[in-house]
Formats: sequence, structure tokens, C-alpha cells
Amino acid sequence: MKRVLSLVLALVMVLGMIPTFAADMTGGEHLLEHGFIAGKPGDTDAAKIDAGAALTRQELAALIAELMGEKEIAATFAQPADYADAASIGSWARPFVAYAQYNGWMSGKPGNIFDPTGPVPGQQLAAVLMNALGYTVDTQAKYATVLSDAAALGIPVSSGDLNRGQAFEAMWIAVSEVNVNGEEMTLGVKLGKLDPPVVVPTELAVVSATATNLAEINVKFNMELDVAKVTVANFRVGNADAAAVKLSEDKMTVVVTPNPISAVNPKDYALVVKMAVGLAADYTATVTAFDTTLPVIQSVVLTGPTTFDIIFSEPIVATAPSVLVNNGVYGAAPMAPVGNKVTVMLGAALPDGTYEVKISGYADYAGFPIATTTTSLVYAKDTSALTASITSAKQNEVVVKFSKKIATTLNVNHFYHTFSAWAPNTVTTTDNQTYTLSFTTYTIPEGNFNLVVKATDGTIKTTDVWGIDLAANTTIVGSVTADKTPPTVVVKEVTSESAIKVEFSESVAGATTAANYIVRKADGTALVGVTATHDTGNVYIVNLGGVQPAGVYTIEIKNVTDTALTPNTMLPVVLSFTVTDKTPPTVTAVSWVDTAAATPEYVYVTFSEAVATTGANSALDKNNYRVNGAIIPTEVTAFGVAGTKVRLAVPDGTVVASVTWGQIADLAGNKMVNLTNTTGDVGVPALTLEGAIVAGDIISVTTKSLNTVEVVINKVIPTLTVAAFTVEEGAGGADVAAPAIISYTNDGTKTTVILTLTASTAMINSSDKPANVNFIAGGLVSDTGVTNAAFSIATGDIVDGIAPSYASIAQVDNDTFTITLDEDIKAAQNVSLMATDLVIKKANGTQLVAGVGYTITYATNVITVNLATPLTANETLSVASIAAPQYIV
Repeated sequence: MKRVLSLVLALVMVLGMIPTFAADMTGGEHLLEHGFIAGKPGDTDAAKIDAGAALTRQELAALIAELMGEKEIAATFAQPADYADAASIGSWARPFVAYAQYNGWMSGKPGNIFDPTGPVPGQQLAAVLMNALGYTVDTQAKYATVLSDAAALGIPVSSGDLNRGQAFEAMWIAVSEVNVNGEEMTLGVKLGKLDPPVVVPTELAVVSATATNLAEINVKFNMELDVAKVTVANFRVGNADAAAVKLSEDKMTVVVTPNPISAVNPKDYALVVKMAVGLAADYTATVTAFDTTLPVIQSVVLTGPTTFDIIFSEPIVATAPSVLVNNGVYGAAPMAPVGNKVTVMLGAALPDGTYEVKISGYADYAGFPIATTTTSLVYAKDTSALTASITSAKQNEVVVKFSKKIATTLNVNHFYHTFSAWAPNTVTTTDNQTYTLSFTTYTIPEGNFNLVVKATDGTIKTTDVWGIDLAANTTIVGSVTADKTPPTVVVKEVTSESAIKVEFSESVAGATTAANYIVRKADGTALVGVTATHDTGNVYIVNLGGVQPAGVYTIEIKNVTDTALTPNTMLPVVLSFTVTDKTPPTVTAVSWVDTAAATPEYVYVTFSEAVATTGANSALDKNNYRVNGAIIPTEVTAFGVAGTKVRLAVPDGTVVASVTWGQIADLAGNKMVNLTNTTGDVGVPALTLEGAIVAGDIISVTTKSLNTVEVVINKVIPTLTVAAFTVEEGAGGADVAAPAIISYTNDGTKTTVILTLTASTAMINSSDKPANVNFIAGGLVSDTGVTNAAFSIATGDIVDGIAPSYASIAQVDNDTFTITLDEDIKAAQNVSLMATDLVIKKANGTQLVAGVGYTITYATNVITVNLATPLTANETLSVASIAAPQYIV
């Protein structure tokens, strides 16, 4: 069973590569035509094949040697066969029978006889063909299944005794359709009698990407490309779109010009061929360009009465360009090189004849110069007829190419399709040989169409640069297939924390409409302020509404159409992308401390994020800093626990006037510019001298509950105790006490302290505040060693952070009630928003909608609720606030 399975698999692998031969020919005719057999003597193919004659075993021995291409060897094989009836084998057949036995193609019958004139049943022929192709039938068990095994390979053989014609059918299939065992070819291909099958690819793929010079990458494909998709945007080299792309005449190779072309030889180019050319996915490769060959001149081609082109073996640059015609007798001015071509302008038309052209002063991009070359220019007027052809066609655009450059100015009246009135809307050209015709009013229907190039528009003839007119109106048959495929899109690049690039498979409409993009965080939250702008080609920049934190995001893109005559709408698609940190760190604060004598002065630098502490871009590398423009710190140490602060030590007595820093990287490797940031520059923090901690360093003091107060200090205080504070009772009380307990945290730039008050200093009402929060001298010691004199924050500077509480509720009438709070409501509140802080429900659980079912007004500490529908007798309402009121404060 295992053997049969392997044969079936082999069959499946070759089915798609079976060559096609004439279906009306017999197997014998094929074998004869392709030289597998010579046949019997005769004047006709039918006589040579003799299809109806019975096939004998000794004839099969000769035929199998002939099929294998070894007839001559077999005919002179000297070793005799050892069959018991060897003497009965025809003398002409004896070496063939012996050779078949020697190679294991044929074996004898029971009793060691060969039976040379006996018939050949299908089972025997199947065994012989299997043996010949390397699928050995060497046991009785294999022989028992040989017909089914041969059929599994693709060689059908009938079971009865065979005539020559029947045998030839099986033989032809064996040599033309079934691979030799262990090889990827048939016996016919192996012997050179049949051509290898042409495998027609069904999916576009890149076959190779190579470069023999610095200016050209040759990308070879397995099938023809769509001309419209061969654009610079679909071929990227390094971090930029290609400078130029050129499609070969067979439309299977694209020559890509890098942007920029490297001056380093050899050079590794990172190539990306975008899936938009028709690939299943982007193709990426590192292509090594190693130029080892001097450029040479391949040809000099006359292109017009006063122009000729010099074609080089590779793209070149001008070093000291010189082109002399007949040693300078005739004026010649070379233009700037374009790729591997230099166009030379002659001073005037020349008489017919052969001219000497001397060329020098050019080199390739590796710097290898051409040798000064003298060649010939054959000048002869081109009198050939002017012709035109269609190079591409869409429903709204046709590209026409003339056989020669046109001297006259062609316009829309020189062309039309289908009907004479259906002229193009515009006609454009960049080289006076290829013209793009835009049909937006009279679009071209799907299928074949006639395009007419007119000999004249009534005034201006269609004339080439040699003065040859288009002889008559010329009709060219073109074909248009309507675009019915919607565009596709991929995320091309995450350019920063605030923008990505997306690339569509073709020209599209609607890609700059912000509403067509929804970008979401991993938790599903949609980003606000997303916009889109066009970049280049089919690439668009999606701005994410600001700098976003690192993480995985999704973008939904919808309602985008292509620009086909009948636009195809892209199906909504959701793509994912990852934002990583791409922004170098910045410095948010720089301060210094004038320490005691005999102690180094210290400078403290605080960064916007955690920074590297190893390598050349380490924040701990003293060479990345300068103090007062020239002083390199004696030491740099990490400071704090967040990885965002360092301390620079400078000699005692230094008066720090400026600090400069640079080339420091964050943990993602994003590096600052080298030593270009100095305190006091625009956008750079000012240098401060740290003095004692004072009241101005207290960011805020806020009541949080009746017995807690939050203090935020604009310093990092590593250690605190309750002894650093006292709190004075407010509302006329006289008690003063240290907090019962404290808790504190710092984020690397500030310290937040929660004071839990004693019973004697706690507040009674939500509107109460302490009379003072006192800071005890020496109780605050910053991470930089500065401390505080005693100071206080008075009640007027303490923020009431306790929301008002419910005091009472009272019904005014059947559509009005009031809610009284324990303190006044903040002035100038939005009553519509305040209403949303309430939850008012009927007895059946129906919740009234703010602004619809009720409205509110307020004065001091009283909220008045006005119901849209008056209450009926015995009807009740429940009133509460939402869990975290936002507007009743």
C-alpha cells in the first residue's frame, strides 16, 4: 500500500506539467514522429507501425531497447541470455533479449523459458514499462498488482494480449507523460526527444533580484506584469521609493534605480517589491550590488535629423564629457546622462554618410571611467513609413506610441475612438513619441475598440522628425477589460508615534476622508482627531490625532473606491499595527546645588523618560555632558528609582552657568542629537539653582475627605515622617496636631503626601478646611539634599476637594422638588450637565432622562428639580446621584 501511495503522489505532482500533443495522432505515430521507434520496413507510417499485428515477446525486447535510446548498444550486446529456450530466439532478436534481461527490463516465464514468439499480455507490458522507468517490479507480489500500479502512475494498459498499436499507446504515455523514478522529467525529455513541458504560472512571483552595478537592480518575474502597476511607489530601496523603474519589452523584468544611488562599492540594497504589483505579499530581499566591470559604449543610434543617442553598458555620470563628430568639424552638444543614455544635439542636419564619433569623460557610479572610444555614426535619412500602436488601454485612457518621434504638435483632434466625434479630452506627451489620451467624456466600452490616429486635424499634419507624414488615417484595434476588482490596502509603515502610512493597491477616491478611518487602542477605545492626507502614489498618511503610547492598535478603513469608470468599493477592512517608541528623550529640568566646601558641586538632569545607562549613548557617560561649555563632569551617577534622573559631579567651587548635553538614548534606542542642547536655549529648560524648599514649591494642598488632606510637593522627598507636618483645626477650632499617619509616593519629579488627621483636627462639614497646614523646619529633605525652613499654607490656599453631601429633600408641588446640600455649589456651573449627575427613577424603575424628563436650577446650596410631567396622587420618585458626580461640585 505504501508503494502505491507514493506513485499516486508522483502522479499528482506531474499532472499540471503534462505537455500537449496532437490529439488526432496515435501512440505509434507519436513514437515514430519523435524518433522513439523506426518501425518495420515500409513506405508509409502505417506500414512501419503495423498497428494491427500481434506483438511478440522478442519484438518487445527490441522495442524497449529502442524506447530507452539504447538500440545500437543492445544490437551489439555480446553476453548471451541464459534462458532454457535461448536457441529458439530469432537470431536478430537474441542480443536485444539478452540486453533486456541484463538491464532487468524483462524476465522469463516459469521453467526459465523466454517464449520469444509468445504474445505480450498487458500485465507483462506494464511490468516492462515500470522496470524501464525505474519503478522496479521484481517480486511476484508486485507483479500481481502491476496493472493497477501502472494505472496509478498514469499508464493505462489493458489486460489481454496486445497488438502493436495497443502497446504503442501505453509506450507513448510512458515516455511522454510519466517522470522517470527519482527524476523531475519524463524519459522523452531525458533523451532529448521531447521538449520540457512549459509550466504556466498562475500566480505572480519574483524569480530573482540581482545587481551588477550600483545604479540598477534587475527584478525578474515569472509572468508578465501589468504596465500600470510598475510604478516607483511599488518598488522601495532602503527607506525611499525607487528613483525610476523600467519594464522590459517582455514585461517580465523591471530595472529599478535606487534613490539615492550608492557611491559605496559593493553596496547592500534592501529591496521591497510591493504586493500592489500583483504579488500575494510584499517581496523583500537584500541585493548586493558589486560593480567590477568598466562601462563601455554599446551603440550610437541616430534618432532624428539633429540628434543621436550614445548607449552605454550601464548607467553613467558625466565627469568631463566630450563628444566630437569628425574631430570637431561638426558641432555636437551632449545632454546630461539619463540612465545609460546620452543624447547628443547636432548643430545641423548632416549629409548622408558615415561619421567618426569620439567619446570620453564618462564613468559609472562606482567611479570606473570609460576608455576614450572612437566609433561610427551612420547618418541616413529615415524614410520608413510612420506607424502607431497601442501600448496600453483602459476605459478612460489609451497610450499610443509612434514608430518615430513626432515633429508637429498633436492635439485632441488628431485622435478619436469608435465615432469621429468621440475625441479625447486631453493629449499629453513627454518625449514626442508616446502619447497619453484621456477619455473622460467619451469613455471606452469594455471589449475591442477602434482607435483612429488621423493624418491631419485639418491644419496640422501628423509628421515625424524626418518629415515623413502619416500616410492616411490609421485605425488601431485595442481591447479594454473593465476594472471590476475593488482596491485592497495594507499598513505600509508606522512612521512615528503619531502617524502611519497605508498603501492601496491602485488609485483610489475617498482616502483623505477622515470619517473613513477608525483607529482603536487595544481596549477598543477609538482615537480622536484622526485625519488622512495623500503622500505619494497610492500611499496615504493617517495622522493618529497626536502622539500615542506604545502598543498594538487597529485601523478600520471603509468607503474607499477605486477610480474605475464604474468605481469599485473596497470592503471594510480592519488592520493591526504596532506603535513603538520612536521619539528621543528630552530634558525636562536641570538644576544644581551649591554644596558645602570640600564637596563637589552637583548638577541634576531630569529626562522625559527612562534613559540608557550602558553603551555610547548612556546617560551615565560623562562625555555626553559639558558644564559651562567645557567642563566634563568628573562623575555621572543614576539618581532616583525611575531611571529618569542623573547627577553630575563637577569640581568644588564651580559656579554652574550652563549645562549642555546630547547623544543620549532612551531604552528603545532613540538618540538625541549630539551635544546641541544647552540650558537657556529656545525650548530647553532653564538652569536653576536649588535653594531651600519654600511655600512656592508646594503645588497644592487639597481636602480629600473629612479626615484626609493631600499635599503635592514639587520636589522628590525620599523619606517623610508625621513630624514634618502639623495641621490646625479650621472653622474656629484651636487644636493643632501632627497627622495621625501619613502615606507618600513620588514619581521622579514630585512627591504626593496623604495626611490622615487626628480626631481633634478633622473637619466636620464638607465645606470645612484646615486653618493652616504647617511644614516643620527641616522636615522636608529633597533627593538633592536641600531642606526647608518653617512655612505654612493657609486656609485660603487650600482647595476644597470634598464634594457636597445631601442634607435634605423637600417637595414644593406636584412637579417641583428641592435638594439641599451641606455646602454651596460652585458658581457658574452648567445646569444641563449638572442634571446628568442625578438618577431619578419612577416606582416601576423607569429612569427619567436629564433635559427631557426633568431640568434643574440652583442657588447657593439648593438644587431645584422641575419635572416635565407632574406627579399623580400617591406617585413616588427615587432620587440619587451617579457613583462619581462630575458637575455638582
